[in-house]
Amino acid sequence: MSSRTGEGLAHGRPAAGDASGPDGSELARARGSGRLARREEGLLALLSPNERARLEPTLTNALTVEKGRYLTLIGPNRLLQVRPRMTGSLTAKPGDEGELIVHASYTTAYAFDALPSEARRPADIVPFLRDEQDYVIRKAPPFAKADAGLGFGEGAGYHSNMACDAIKTGILAPQYADKSKPVDGAIAVDEADTYDPTKPLPSTGNCA
Repeated sequence: MSSRTGEGLAHGRPAAGDASGPDGSELARARGSGRLARREEGLLALLSPNERARLEPTLTNALTVEKGRYLTLIGPNRLLQVRPRMTGSLTAKPGDEGELIVHASYTTAYAFDALPSEARRPADIVPFLRDEQDYVIRKAPPFAKADAGLGFGEGAGYHSNMACDAIKTGILAPQYADKSKPVDGAIAVDEADTYDPTKPLPSTGNCA
């Protein structure tokens, strides 16, 4: 299981453009055009001042695994012309005085394009991300003004059917694109737990 403190808004992690190449060269071009910067700024604008200050260095600096925990960064493998599919739920409960905790439990599937020779089954082209994430809304008083607003709480995540070499750099890529292991060598996972956000979060993904 990959522990994730603070992942995603909107559908969990707003897609942030392509990150082609091991150095994220396409990601750099997206930044230069302002396309990626607008998405980063949009995420930061939702947060309380102190939470924004905490995350701004991560979100505005170069590609890192940590950055990939907040934004879904797509590599050179192109997505199909369909939107990512999501299923899940939101629940709310009171926290400490002046706090509301919103818990998001959801699964997102990303369908990638592939040549017939590259993929042997649907799982080879559709990575799944499962997230269990708390968002904390605080008001002032009793909190200081800089802490009032939206922040990230505890979170955990699980991934399957993705390229392990890419995810180690913070990039999402389909399983068939993994250069570190053949598709036939992918670790088997429980599909029901993988796809169903009402099930307990699995402990092992295909990159274990």
